[in-house]
Formats: sequence, structure tokens, C-alpha cells
Amino acid sequence: MTNQFKLVSALLCLAFGSSLLSTNNVSASHGSVSFTSVPEQTQERPAEQAYKNIQVFKGLTESQLLGAMNFMTGALGVGCFHCHTNQFASDDKLAKQTARRMIQMMRTINQTDFGDKLAVNCYTCHQGHVKPAVAPVSRPGSDAMTSKTETMPSVDEILNKYSDALGGKAKIETIKSVAMKGTETAQTGSDPSSTRQLEIFRKSPNKLLVVFIQQGNSMFQAFDGKIGWRKNGERVSDLGGMDMALARGEANIFKDIDLRPQFANMALVGKSRISNRDVYIVEGTLSDDRAEKRLLGINTEWLYFDVQTGLLVRRILEWKTVLGPLQSITDLEDYVSIDGLKIPSTLRTLRPPTTLIQKFTEIKLNTSIGDEIFNKPDVKK
Repeated sequence: MTNQFKLVSALLCLAFGSSLLSTNNVSASHGSVSFTSVPEQTQERPAEQAYKNIQVFKGLTESQLLGAMNFMTGALGVGCFHCHTNQFASDDKLAKQTARRMIQMMRTINQTDFGDKLAVNCYTCHQGHVKPAVAPVSRPGSDAMTSKTETMPSVDEILNKYSDALGGKAKIETIKSVAMKGTETAQTGSDPSSTRQLEIFRKSPNKLLVVFIQQGNSMFQAFDGKIGWRKNGERVSDLGGMDMALARGEANIFKDIDLRPQFANMALVGKSRISNRDVYIVEGTLSDDRAEKRLLGINTEWLYFDVQTGLLVRRILEWKTVLGPLQSITDLEDYVSIDGLKIPSTLRTLRPPTTLIQKFTEIKLNTSIGDEIFNKPDVKK
């Protein structure tokens, strides 16, 4: 597989979020060819050495280039093939040539008028559209502001209410396994959406198996507590680099439950509204062992808790790319009660240029799951 195909897959499935739950080695109709992330290493190659025909982004590292590409697709609301053909080094598409001119224009504006600071970027004009708007757009009112006289809870009180809302500490501590079945729908830019079957098995403390089923074909990805692997057809391969690091986090059965250990410190920064509901916003500094911090330099995550129910309804990570901030937003929706424990049955993730919606119709707690399903299969010779 060429570096160019690795690049498009990484762009479509950039792993700063649910690496195993949203990606790899799936058919082209679901938005990927064969995903290979930037390897976890101390010294990255310059982009022009890793990929062909790099012109305006010379000098960036591999991961910086991926961030820039993701930022542009999100800013314009498109997928990779808006500018690229199947031969990624090709300049056949006019949009790719236009993009280069726009990047040079942006740099000139920032250098000339803003002291070489990043004040203007793609999103300044495009705001999710290929063609920038030429007239002001009226928008709904801004987020609700916290009243100066309002008494706000502490972070501990918010986290304790969240634990109680889920079912209570005693109930949470009984969780040994979770089995989930449903569907995953992906849409990249303006491309048609694609849906596949999804099965996820987690076993305490840190084992994970994800099964994707599409058009009669199954793909498996897993972490057995020590190593990660994937299986597509008869091909079995190890997870490495960013995939492996993020797999460890995804395998944590309490990832969206036990939040405090994931952060070095946490602070309440205010209130806002999501879908006409008041929410508290907690800002957390990522702990040093979080893969997002070690590999992508992400330092902060924002957690949104429903003021009334206490439930966690949104998580936002923000990556500082060379073109501007790029967010990964995951909404936790449609909580259902399973054996006395509240679990979100819908996960909606916006990770430009892709939107993923996972809907689970079957969720089972503490069902018998053998360790053998997490083990790497033997390779047939």
C-alpha cells in the first residue's frame, strides 16, 4: 500500500477519539481503504519525505500534515476526494491547485496584516461550505451565560451526581463486561452515508473486541490487555503506533464512567446549553498517560454534564493544527437503563471530515465473555 493511500485513510479516520470504534481496513464505501496511522516515534519525517508532491506544506511533520488536511476538509465540509484523485500525488483536480493558492493567500494575509500570527484560516471564510458566504448570516442567540449570583457546584459534586445518575458507585463496581450490538453510520463531507453492523465486547479491566460487518464481510479489531490486532478476511496484523496507544484507552471499560483518573486536574468553567438543556462545562487537563496528549499534543478536554439529570452528554477534544484548532466532538445520547445502570445507546461523533453515528439496539452487562475472543488469531500459512 502506498503512502498516499495511508494518508487518505488517516485523514478519514484520524485517531483522536475512538480509534478502534470508527476506522480501519473497511471498504471504500465506508470511507477508508486501509488505515495506517503515523507511527509512535520520537522523530517524525518531514512531510515531503513521507509523501509525494508536497509543495506548500514543506517542512511540516507527518502528523502536522494530517492535522492540516483534516482541518481543511472540516472547514469546507468536504471529503478527501474533493481535491484528490485515487492517485494522491496527482494535480489533475482544479480544487487541489486552488487549495494551494488559498493557503498561500492565507499565509500572506497573516504575515502582512497580523504580524505572522494565525488570525485568518480556511474556516474564517468557508465555515463548512465550499463557497464562502458573501452576505452576513444571522444566527441564534449565543450560549447561556452563568449568572453572577448563581451558586455553582464543585467538580466533585458534579462527578458524584454523574455517578449517582448512572446507578451509583456500588452498581458501577459490579460491571465486569459489556456486550453491545447495533449499527454504525458514517458520512464524510458531502459523500453519501454508509451503514454497517457493529458489535463491541469489553471485559474488565482492559480487553476489547470490535466486529464490523458490511456486505457479508466481517472485520475484527481487538486489544487483549497487552497487544492489539486486526483481522480482515484471512489477513491478520498487529496494531501499532497511534492505533495501539488509543486501543489501550478504548479498552478501558470505565472510559466514560470513571473520569477523574483521566485528568491531571479538572475545573468548572461555566454553563451552556445543548439541545435546549442547561449543561455544566468541566475543563480537564489530560493526564500524561493519555495517548491524545503523548501523540497529538492535546492538553485539554471539555466535559458537558446535564444540569438536571447529571449525565455526561458531550466530550470535546481540540487539536492545535498548523491551520487552526480542530475539534473532535462526541455526544452521548439516548441513555437507557440496563440492569439498573444508565448507558448511552447512541454515540454521535464529529471528527472532520467524518461524522459517525453508532446506535446500539442490544446492550448486555456481565454476560459471560471468554478471554479467547480477545486473543490474536493464528496466521494461516
